[in-house]
Amino acid sequence: MAAITTLEKFEKTKPYNLFFNIIEKIPETVNQVNAIRFKDLLCPSLGVVKCSFLTAYVVDVEWLTSQYEQMGLSFPQITILTQKIRSQLNEARYPDVKLLQIPTTTEFHKHHSKLGIFVYDDESLRVVVSTANLNRKEWNKSNQGLWISPRLPKLPMNNKFETENPLKRPKIHDENNANIPGESVTGFKSDLLQYLKSYRTSIIEPAALEELTSWIKYVENADFSEVRVAFIYSALGQHERYSNGTHLGGMEKMLSQHCNIPSSENGVPWEIITQTSSVGAIGTGLSGWMESCFLRSMTSQNEPEGQTSRGSLNIKCIFPSERNVEHGICGRNGAGGLFYVENNPPMWFKQYLFHWKADQKHRTRAMPHIKTYCRISPELDKIGYYLLTSANLGPGAWGMRHFTIKDYNAISYEVGCSCRNFLI
Repeated sequence: MAAITTLEKFEKTKPYNLFFNIIEKIPETVNQVNAIRFKDLLCPSLGVVKCSFLTAYVVDVEWLTSQYEQMGLSFPQITILTQKIRSQLNEARYPDVKLLQIPTTTEFHKHHSKLGIFVYDDESLRVVVSTANLNRKEWNKSNQGLWISPRLPKLPMNNKFETENPLKRPKIHDENNANIPGESVTGFKSDLLQYLKSYRTSIIEPAALEELTSWIKYVENADFSEVRVAFIYSALGQHERYSNGTHLGGMEKMLSQHCNIPSSENGVPWEIITQTSSVGAIGTGLSGWMESCFLRSMTSQNEPEGQTSRGSLNIKCIFPSERNVEHGICGRNGAGGLFYVENNPPMWFKQYLFHWKADQKHRTRAMPHIKTYCRISPELDKIGYYLLTSANLGPGAWGMRHFTIKDYNAISYEVGCSCRNFLI
């Protein structure tokens, strides 16, 4: 029997197009219709890849280029934005691979986004939002999640943008997004463009800015009208509430525009469930950052200002326990990507923690690097929204609130996408 192509898998996972990675030590994941390897993103069934734009926190260039070679793309054109480089680029062998290293000013400033844009020979493209860095271990041994867009055709000539001068550095949120050609109902295209343009505050070399501008142009000239998810991102700087630029503001924007979730059913509140691979400095109690920023953002379309409280919400946070790690496929070596400091977050948070478990998908023994957030009905039959993202739980990834001016501040780059109105 012929192997199923990535496009056939894509068709079988509609309308959400959510995927997981294949775990090499768990054979059951190989045959899962919604599981793929990185190289499957380059499958000819999706289109003949002309060039790629990839972002990550860490990249192993040798491993990455080998993925392209295995799919017959021996001299790939790749632009990579990253914070850490694990192996050196052989520039003589790969002259069309461009590494743009994002500078960091403090240990808390992270370039943590995992985004892919794949342009095909007809200049159509696909966008991939992922939780995996660009290395073998994360793609083969940890649980990861991906959203893959439909193939987005090139706009007709009369709908093209005129790309700005790359040396002109506008504020991140000064874009006029009305009547953008090829926009989706969720504003995905304009939000993605704002995210890409936000790099102008970090990239200073003219050649790198020119390279970034070429990718902005690809996105500008693509038709995103078939996209049905919202793009959520964090980018360095200060951002208005109910706007993208922080995950806090991005989720508030999405919920206020596209969701209508009841606060409760028969007096029982809808539950918020988080699942991450790291828990940051969330404060000294639920009434700190968790309640005033995070929970308010996750319920913004139906919780009045100041009324989000532990009495009106149920929250559960899934995080691997020591037992999970010890019984995992990598043993204690599997804890390398898990970060939870005993007193940061503090002891109060333990009452909200729940074990990692994915028995039905045969993934319990592979530690999660995936990050997901959702709100689920009391009867466990409906999900109001589902967010897949690179952002772990904490202000470093989600943003902080400036209480004096009611704006948000971001110190990291993160990307995710959110679907709404699931039926289980």
